[in-house]
Amino acid sequence: MQQPQQSLATDQGATATSSEAVGGAKPKSWLRCEEQTCQYRTRRLPLHFSRNGPLCPVCKKAIVKREYSDKALFTQLCFYRYIFDVEYAKEIYTGPGKDTAEADPVAGQELEASVMGQLERIL
Repeated sequence: MQQPQQSLATDQGATATSSEAVGGAKPKSWLRCEEQTCQYRTRRLPLHFSRNGPLCPVCKKAIVKREYSDKALFTQLCFYRYIFDVEYAKEIYTGPGKDTAEADPVAGQELEASVMGQLERIL
């Protein structure tokens, strides 16, 4: 039979392991206060919220927002450029109507101009 102290220690370890399995891993991104004078940084989501988002627990004037690294932002923009690459989509498209798109270049150009205009507006 286990001693009470040993049993308690193993139960706490099992609880920590199971809570990580249910809740997932620790968050990988940081949250930073928008206020220039505060610049509080944490990985935990504050409990107090305003209309705009979670309030900074230090200055209580601004909200905290997720911090993105330059690399993560660059990777995301490259992904968007890839999924909106019209020329690449035309090359790999094999569905019905491919011949129609090739036969009517004006419609293809209008579609491409529309998509590129939307993309430029977003980026």
